[in-house]
Amino acid sequence: MSQFTKIIGTVTTGNYTYCVSVDFKFSYLEGTRQDAHRSQWSREYSWPISQLDTNAAYQLATQWLGNVSMDVEGLNRDCKLHIRPAAITGVGDARRFLPLYSVYWTRGPEGYGSVAYVEIFLPTKTLVELRVEDSKYILRKPLQFTNLDYLLSQTNTLVQTNAPAA
Repeated sequence: MSQFTKIIGTVTTGNYTYCVSVDFKFSYLEGTRQDAHRSQWSREYSWPISQLDTNAAYQLATQWLGNVSMDVEGLNRDCKLHIRPAAITGVGDARRFLPLYSVYWTRGPEGYGSVAYVEIFLPTKTLVELRVEDSKYILRKPLQFTNLDYLLSQTNTLVQTNAPAA
């Protein structure tokens, strides 16, 4: 199945889940405690709209993308950039927002979907999620298994050995 889909799988640690899900390349990272963090941040952080800082969100997002070998220059060249805070409430000068930013790049018609996406909680510089959906923008080499036939034969042996008796 992996050879057909070019997806290897995920590894989860205490803080993040790492996915190799595009052309055998690392392409996705997601925080493991997102719901708890969002609840806490919603209670503790409500900033006046005057503190909205899309430049800082963009700088941090592109730094992280670059650090994991994603083609930021290509994304900026080929795609449309969007930067949005999570929630804006109130009206006029009383508007407030949660400084949880989505920084993403789209290609194609409106609503087509993102090519790359980074979600950041700016006050603590917490990376919530990072994903790149198009292999063209993933500069890493694909993972290679030099002994795939052997690994697959061992998997088949384990499945046959552990199968329930008929």
